[in-house]
Amino acid sequence: MVGGGFTTLGGQQRIRIGRLNNTDPATQDLSYDGNTVTWLRGGTSPEVWRTFFDHSTDGLNWTNLGPGTRIVGGWRLTNVALPPDGTLRARGHVVGSNDGSSWSAERFHGKAVFLYHPASRTNVGGTSANLRAAAGDGEPVTYQWLKNGVALTDQNQITGATNGSLALSQVFKPDEGDYSIVLSNIFGSVTSAVATLTVLDPFLTQHPVGTNRNVGESVSFNVVAAGSQPLSYKWYHDGAEVPGAVGPSLALQGLLGADAGLYAAVINNAHGSVTSLVADLTVRDPLITQRPLGTNWIPGGMVALHTTAVGTPPLSYQWYHDGIPVPGAVSSSLVLQNLTGIEEGLYAVAVSNSYGRVTSVSAMLIVNGATADSAFNPEANDSVLSFAVQTDGKIVVGGNFTTLDGQPRSRLARLNASGLLDGTFNPGANGPVHTLALRTDGKILIGGQYSTLGGQPRNRIGLINADGTVDNTFNPAASDSVRSLAIQANGKILVGGDFTSIGG
Repeated sequence: MVGGGFTTLGGQQRIRIGRLNNTDPATQDLSYDGNTVTWLRGGTSPEVWRTFFDHSTDGLNWTNLGPGTRIVGGWRLTNVALPPDGTLRARGHVVGSNDGSSWSAERFHGKAVFLYHPASRTNVGGTSANLRAAAGDGEPVTYQWLKNGVALTDQNQITGATNGSLALSQVFKPDEGDYSIVLSNIFGSVTSAVATLTVLDPFLTQHPVGTNRNVGESVSFNVVAAGSQPLSYKWYHDGAEVPGAVGPSLALQGLLGADAGLYAAVINNAHGSVTSLVADLTVRDPLITQRPLGTNWIPGGMVALHTTAVGTPPLSYQWYHDGIPVPGAVSSSLVLQNLTGIEEGLYAVAVSNSYGRVTSVSAMLIVNGATADSAFNPEANDSVLSFAVQTDGKIVVGGNFTTLDGQPRSRLARLNASGLLDGTFNPGANGPVHTLALRTDGKILIGGQYSTLGGQPRNRIGLINADGTVDNTFNPAASDSVRSLAIQANGKILVGGDFTSIGG
């Protein structure tokens, strides 16, 4: 290939790039007549300078015989006495005519020598392995690959048994062994260094991965193996075999604390076995599914705080008031009667079993001296979890109710200051509304565990106008419950809850 600033090449039009054919073959000949070494070079071979001649009896250690002298068509060294067995080598220095690059030209005469030997390698079962060797340029050479000293032939997955590159496709354990190659010419034969092929059979290409799960959930561990068929699988939990777990996947349903621990798979075939890395499964057991909710109450009244939990039985409970255990409060509910005010404070419950202990979020109980407004009694059929009082005195109510003041209202409603239902406001949500916040423009922020608001898709956070219609410009979406909202002075919104992503 030729590139440059020309417009013709070899007498033909070529604009700055072209290709030339070498019509004469390169010729080389290195000979020894018992006294004189002669290296003849011709054809299209690049010319060399500063030639040297060497001799070796083992193809590894070379003895310098001296520099060559220029003759017509090549180079010569006289008065040379060589042993009858061995290899003669001629080397010359070549310099590029334009860019100054340089390299060496070589020629050999006598017993074949290796420019490089095959190298040992390790393969995964089922992959291809290639072994290579190269002979020095000189007398015509034949190649023969050996495995454990036995000559190979091209068959099945073996190709190249009689050339410098041996290709083995789909190697498995039986293909392991010591490979070498014999170079032969008219002066004799030479055998390469041994290259050991090691095959990992069986072999794991994917290991099980540890994870965390809640009690009652499911989990799946998986491995991917390669190797000679058939492959067999066994799963182990903390070193003990899992009954019936004999496939590449292990699925566990309805997890309990006893399922936590270390999981690994052992894969076997006729040639051996391999053990996966260990996957650590953590199971949160017990788990609180409903926390106690704070409330306001009046002196003399009675209040009940509740929690629900799941886990490996038996579950035990202990309630705490401001961090101090409440005597005898060892069930899922705490009932306080004849409130006097000393009961005010934070209440939490700890749930425990033989696998662990978990404590709920605290609920605030406020006991005040106010008396109930007998005129205000709208009634809800389920929990009321949040209030927001508008500047006009109307009260936005959120919770888990489906009726309020005797009228259908899906978890979101508005009362007039008198306690009567505002019939003009009925956006509705398909899940509990936990928190509300009023913006200065009259719009209402809604947080909860719903996926639709006002009949439109909204994931757990949304904005409605004062008339109850949904604001279509606001849709950040949260991955789990929104439980608290607060609007800063600059209008930005602080959001708290169970989510791990929001607004993408």
